[in-house]
Amino acid sequence: MAAPRIDRTERLLNLVFALMGSGQPVSRAAIAASIPGYDPAAGQAAFERMFERDKDELRSLGIPIRTVLDVNGDVAGYTIDRDDYALPDIHFTAAERSVLSLAASAWQNALLRSSASSGLRKLETDSEIPASDGIAPGFVARISAGDTSMLPLLGFLRARVSVVFDYQAPQAESPSSRHVDPWGLIAQDGGWYLVGFDRDRGDTRAFRLSRMKSEPRAEGLLENPAPVGTDLRMLIDPAARSTDRVEARLRVQANAGAGVRRMSDDQLPHDVAGEVNVSAPDAQAILSAALFAGDGVEVLEPAELRDEFLRSLLRIRDMHAEAHS
Repeated sequence: MAAPRIDRTERLLNLVFALMGSGQPVSRAAIAASIPGYDPAAGQAAFERMFERDKDELRSLGIPIRTVLDVNGDVAGYTIDRDDYALPDIHFTAAERSVLSLAASAWQNALLRSSASSGLRKLETDSEIPASDGIAPGFVARISAGDTSMLPLLGFLRARVSVVFDYQAPQAESPSSRHVDPWGLIAQDGGWYLVGFDRDRGDTRAFRLSRMKSEPRAEGLLENPAPVGTDLRMLIDPAARSTDRVEARLRVQANAGAGVRRMSDDQLPHDVAGEVNVSAPDAQAILSAALFAGDGVEVLEPAELRDEFLRSLLRIRDMHAEAHS
């Protein structure tokens, strides 16, 4: 009877448990023969390839697999030191926990929201700070539908690599390619901006994420890092922000759509349903506020914004369906 198949995640966990549980280095032969997931009948070459991939994967996750050499300099085996693997106790001040709450509130994407909320609940459980010590009621950070470039940009900032993307400047007729050494991401005036050094223009620039027309991609190492002491917020280029206002008309339900109501000069009481006229620096800001309100808001006009609102609702529905499938 064939041995039951062990999937990759279970094999990696088996390897971690074996290396942590042994009081001495575990040899390759012992790993191949005793850890479920490695098939002794597959041959030595197949085991070597699989084991090397597993070691690299675990080390990339921060698990400190240590190679132990014998007196002759040959590999005697592998081990995971419990002291190196264990994390110290985590303690946050009330201000630090509030920042974490704000960060978690930003991830309204259906695929990320549960992970962010779960992580925050675990920190609250392990922390001496009560969950009620949070941010001001009603204050929520949001990432709009046009800010989908944020996740890849955060990765490029960590990796310190240059990025290329297509960008629609406020007064330009069509998008143009930009090659930028990224310095940071800043939230300002209801939008997110990438601040960095524009290689093509030889100067610092700021780019509103909602105006990026292609997903940024890495292109070489960072060549122009930010000078020490640079205040990124002071570098946000006013030319990167549109002076034109986008106007729309929306219907809000009673006790709903607070973000939409703040965009309007209409004095519609919060507990009263009705139609309001709103304006914002760009359509994405209106769309984000409307989507955040769920079924409490309906976009009426202009027609193109209403169509985009309906398409976004369908995408959100599909994302929730995928997340629960």
